[in-house]
Amino acid sequence: MQVHVCHNDGAPIGEFLEADFRDKIFAGEIASDCFYWYEGMIEWKPVSQYRALARTQRIEIVEEEFVAVAEEPAPSPKNNDAFIKGAVVGGIGLLLAILGGVKGAMIVLGLGVLVLLGGVYLAVADRLRS
Repeated sequence: MQVHVCHNDGAPIGEFLEADFRDKIFAGEIASDCFYWYEGMIEWKPVSQYRALARTQRIEIVEEEFVAVAEEPAPSPKNNDAFIKGAVVGGIGLLLAILGGVKGAMIVLGLGVLVLLGGVYLAVADRLRS
């Protein structure tokens, strides 16, 4: 059975037989913050979960019959760093705009609106590229 492995940002590492996958994990060639998936799984899981389970018991991936089987690997997990940064920048811009509006400082209000728009761009642009 082939195990698909990707970095935490979704970049593929490769496909390995289950025994090779396990060997690469314990040799340190696949980091615990990477993700893995094999046919029949609903979603990708962190390698750290596989590693923790493998330390406490002998595990082997066993093929099971499913009614609906995915033809291709499920989509890789997305990295939310850009969204979080955009939300923080947008929040700061919103606070500046509110402060400028309350104090009647048009420069601060305008700057706040620009920062807010920059935050929205950061949060949304990465999602639109994919």
